[in-house]
Amino acid sequence: MKNVFYIILMLTTLSSCVEICLEKGLGQASISSEKSKEHDLFKFQFGNAQDKLTVEGVGVIEIKEVWVEQAWTRKCIENESVVEKKDFDQIVLQLNIPKEFKDSSEYFLYVSNPQTNGYGLSNPYFKVKYENQDSLFVFIENYYGEKLDSTYILKK
Repeated sequence: MKNVFYIILMLTTLSSCVEICLEKGLGQASISSEKSKEHDLFKFQFGNAQDKLTVEGVGVIEIKEVWVEQAWTRKCIENESVVEKKDFDQIVLQLNIPKEFKDSSEYFLYVSNPQTNGYGLSNPYFKVKYENQDSLFVFIENYYGEKLDSTYILKK
């Protein structure tokens, strides 16, 4: 019985170390261009980043900032969270998403660059692979596939 207690204690301790390490910033997109610069990931800014997507009767999604950074992930090495750079770049859109969109599974944000990638609106950061394009077509659709609003974002 005493050994079972020590085994449970050891497993709990090990899992907490990994959890603490990953809580330090698990993610694959910087939360701002400033953070991207701090980690030496930032490449350049896209323009007209104050665009908005409006869904009548629901709300407005604000595109706060758009930048290109080197793609990355986090690894846990000796209980420390370490940034590991990948061999390609990604575009990151920082969004201000009202609660009405986050609490709904009815709306989806898409970015065409030239492929179209779509996501639900639970995360304020949207990332897609950078393919040397000069512009992005960003649009929002409802569950039925109807385009509700769109905007172009140009490279500075």
